[in-house]
Amino acid sequence: MVKRIFTSFKKKAIVILDGYKFCSTSKKKVIYDNDFVWCEGNIQCKDKACSARLFSRDEDAPQNEPDSWEFEAKSNIKIRVRESRVYHAFCVNKIKL
Repeated sequence: MVKRIFTSFKKKAIVILDGYKFCSTSKKKVIYDNDFVWCEGNIQCKDKACSARLFSRDEDAPQNEPDSWEFEAKSNIKIRVRESRVYHAFCVNKIKL
């Protein structure tokens, strides 16, 4: 599912996810435990400048629209699962203005 999302995003010149941009196509594992969710550390991002970050969107939001994703947490930070949200982890860089 993440691969299909990234494939549709990369057709755009720059993909912005709530202040971040894609820097690697590496898939990141989202971990669920009881009422918490988090993503693994940066080890699996292919580009060392990339960081794993957890994002979420409403269940009903368009899957292939980058603007629907909201930043949730850095890697290895547990957050409480919110109802009607879909979670994904992406390898991204913070956009510096």
